[in-house]
Amino acid sequence: MQEIREEIQAKGYEKSTLPFNGIPIVPREEFTTNSQRLAQLNDSINFINTNWNISPFCPLTGRGLKLFIKKAVRKLVRPSFVQNMENQRKFNQNVVQSFNAINIYIKRLESRINELESQEK
Repeated sequence: MQEIREEIQAKGYEKSTLPFNGIPIVPREEFTTNSQRLAQLNDSINFINTNWNISPFCPLTGRGLKLFIKKAVRKLVRPSFVQNMENQRKFNQNVVQSFNAINIYIKRLESRINELESQEK
């Protein structure tokens, strides 16, 4: 402890001159490891694999005249949304396939890296 105090005196530090504002703050994301990031990627890919085909029409609630009006409006509006709905569904499907391909590529690269590292040892 005495050595630390002597070093502080030798460098001329004072209690009020320590610049704590100048200390860089590392974002929390940088503390995650590659395995955690890959686990998050796998979780995301599993989610989009199961949820890419989203129905645009949810069940209607209500009773009587209110329900009838909702159904009528839905039938009148549906033809204008069918093409966009199909385009979005195809896009979602292609995105999921792309992510699956990227995930396979990452796993192949990872196994190749591990293989090369084991050969070096």
